Amino acid sequence: MEFPWVHAVFIAGALGLMLFQFRGYLADIFGRSIGDTTDIIEDSEQQSLWDMLQPVLDEAEVKRQSMVKVFIVLALLMTVTIVLYSIHIVPHLLSMRGENSSQSVLLGYLAQLVIPYIPVYLYKKHYKKNVIPIVAERIDYRYDFKGRTAWTLLRQVEGNWAGLSGKKGQVSPMFGHYTSSRHEDGFMGSYRSKTVAFEEIKLTRGSGKNKSTVFKGLLMAVDAPRPAEVPVILRRDAGSNLLRYLYSFGLDNGMEQITLEDIRFEKEFDVYSSDQIKARRVLTPHFMEQLVGISEFYQSPVMASFYGDKVFIAVRTGRNFFEPASFFIDARSRRNVALIIAQIKLQHQVIDSLE
Repeated sequence: MEFPWVHAVFIAGALGLMLFQFRGYLADIFGRSIGDTTDIIEDSEQQSLWDMLQPVLDEAEVKRQSMVKVFIVLALLMTVTIVLYSIHIVPHLLSMRGENSSQSVLLGYLAQLVIPYIPVYLYKKHYKKNVIPIVAERIDYRYDFKGRTAWTLLRQVEGNWAGLSGKKGQVSPMFGHYTSSRHEDGFMGSYRSKTVAFEEIKLTRGSGKNKSTVFKGLLMAVDAPRPAEVPVILRRDAGSNLLRYLYSFGLDNGMEQITLEDIRFEKEFDVYSSDQIKARRVLTPHFMEQLVGISEFYQSPVMASFYGDKVFIAVRTGRNFFEPASFFIDARSRRNVALIIAQIKLQHQVIDSLE
């Protein structure tokens, strides 16, 4: 049977992906560094943390080495499997010309590409569950692998305000309508006498082909610089959609889009509240300037909401936070710990900017 060019493209792509994944392993062999670098922990304060982590990091390195071996075997095996699959099975599936033949081909490729990542996930899970809690505790935080720190606070205050229950629980005045949520890497503690919580979340809507991402990024909850007398919601991409969502679920509670004097801010955000005067009391020129600055700093859209003495800030990000620097870097490398500390302190910069 003739070998279509599309199969060659799939094979080349698979081989390229595997080579890309091996880049860190090859870099370690040749003594070179690939990707971002993070300053090594040098000061005496962090040295004591480093000494405390040593036994846990030794155990994590044993886990990493065993998982790297599994990854290499699976990656090589899957590369061979993809080639054979493209030559012998894909032509047969496509010749059937059934409604689901193309989907079957794609699912076959995806399954083979995902399998080598299982050991990567297992190592990262081990590292995060055993190392990050110690690091977080040293910076006055409690770490929860499953997240649900800031999200729990947000849903609680939204529920108190809007009376969310049953199916209404799938509507967030801050994010709009969603059907499922995923959470990880939750932190809760204090910073400069403020109660702080932040985590990574992903909200999706629909299922199957119709599934779409509502939000994916960081959500932070922190004591507000000044209490809000009425809820205030700030979004970058809502337009009239937010009001439509809230009204359709009976949750608008007199919410309306309000105007502000800051032209630059209004170009960036849509602001909603039930009382324009009371909303302006928390939306000070300094806060508005800093919120735009946070968006520019992350180079990502930002949303925010005020409920009583809490302000919630959500930042869309294109990357995962609070992860080991690389699967191919020694788990005992200070680069891993330094990266996680730097990302926690990045949230502190956001808090400092709000004062």
